[in-house]
Amino acid sequence: MAMSSVNPSILKPRLGFLVFALILLLCGLIMAFSASTITSISAGNASTSYLFSQGKMAFLGLILAFAIYRFIPLDFWKTNVIWIVWGVCIALIAATALFGVSHGGAKRWIVLPLLGELQPGEFIKIGLALVACKNIDDFDQGNMGPKELFIRLVVLVAAPIGAIYITQSDLGTS
Repeated sequence: MAMSSVNPSILKPRLGFLVFALILLLCGLIMAFSASTITSISAGNASTSYLFSQGKMAFLGLILAFAIYRFIPLDFWKTNVIWIVWGVCIALIAATALFGVSHGGAKRWIVLPLLGELQPGEFIKIGLALVACKNIDDFDQGNMGPKELFIRLVVLVAAPIGAIYITQSDLGTS
């Protein structure tokens, strides 16, 4: 769909969200650079080695985000697939608690054969945001009242975030 054919009432919030997401990405890269410069130099690497590593992953994330935007229709996210995403999030929280690997006192990683270590909290953030958006959309469509929305957000989003904190000692991801 061409940008010019999109209703301006929809396009403006989308562009605002895109700009905000890019600002957050840049802030994250700056923070990663700031936090890793001394460690990188101490290890005998260039001061920007961690920055470039994070930058490559950010670039891959941007490509994936664009592919999702371009090839998965919005109506897809309004289906029951969200509940599968939520179930996977809960399973990842449980798997990290049961089989996770600790680094620096926090149990945040899972070791996967051939892939190495994976931090499920990064995927959980996206999944719980999608579940929250689905419930807020249901509320906007008149499918539930404010009390039910509040209860759902507490049970389906806030409780798993609390579980991340309790099981992973991870206030940052929480």
